[in-house]
Amino acid sequence: MNRHAAVGMAGATDEGLVAVSALAASGGDPEALVLGTSDIERLTSAQGIASALAEAADEISRAEGAAALGRALYRNLEVWVGLKSVAGRVHADGLEQSRADIGALADHVVGVTLGFARDYSVAGVTSLVEINLKVVEGLVAAATAAIIRECGDDAWRAAGAPAGEDTQYRHAAEQEVRATLDAWRGAGH
Repeated sequence: MNRHAAVGMAGATDEGLVAVSALAASGGDPEALVLGTSDIERLTSAQGIASALAEAADEISRAEGAAALGRALYRNLEVWVGLKSVAGRVHADGLEQSRADIGALADHVVGVTLGFARDYSVAGVTSLVEINLKVVEGLVAAATAAIIRECGDDAWRAAGAPAGEDTQYRHAAEQEVRATLDAWRGAGH
């Protein structure tokens, strides 16, 4: 994040910052934020959640000036409030065990974001970016594990489902998937 983004934050008139400040000052319920249908639908898959959180983290990180930071923080707030509201409907590897964690993280993100209206800190903004990226990392790891499991099981069944050999097929699938990911990363992705 541009460390100068906070300059003039208290007096900024940008709609995102004003909305965050007004929400904090009124003691309003952040869950009253209205998300569009496409945003809600996007947050019902692990891929959509990871994408929305990564984009919000990127927008915060790239914010230049108080107005851009206000918009980025407001968008991040929308994503987290939306995520909390749909967490019970998401069926994706890596989320079933962490619905309560998602709710707690959403509450934390809301609290930190609304706290910026009183006391802005670079460390607080950095923590929001880090939270988003850690959740994205967890979703990607869970998706990778699901792919490995599915590929291994498919190969095992294709080989006639030999008794006691399913673990070997999953291990081979893991090596193949990891090699593919390493090659993809090595190609500059």
